[in-house]
Amino acid sequence: MVRNYKRTSSRAKVPIDVIQIAVKKVLVDNMSRRSVAQDYNIPFKTLSRYCKKRELLDNEEDHINQVSGVGYSKHKQVFSICEEEQLSAYIKKSSDIYYGLSPNEVRKLAYQYAYELKIKKHS
Repeated sequence: MVRNYKRTSSRAKVPIDVIQIAVKKVLVDNMSRRSVAQDYNIPFKTLSRYCKKRELLDNEEDHINQVSGVGYSKHKQVFSICEEEQLSAYIKKSSDIYYGLSPNEVRKLAYQYAYELKIKKHS
């Protein structure tokens, strides 16, 4: 086992507040993506991806300060926040009574829950 891990890539090194400022410069101040990416030392493709996320929102001015972090975007999320909390509460409760579920069983449970709620698959 490595005792002192040294990071080899520079992925996800840019703080979210810097990305937020850069996206605002591109969308509100109409600066070019390449120049803003160079000014803030952000990869061009990363800045483009965050700008496209913001452009997809209906009201840009209200959401310009809420640049999301890493992970799935909301349009690919299967469960609503309430449904997700119910599912996690069930999994925690089963763990508390010593009926822990394996990761594979949790995936099966989530599929069954989505099937019962008649949630269609997102593409």
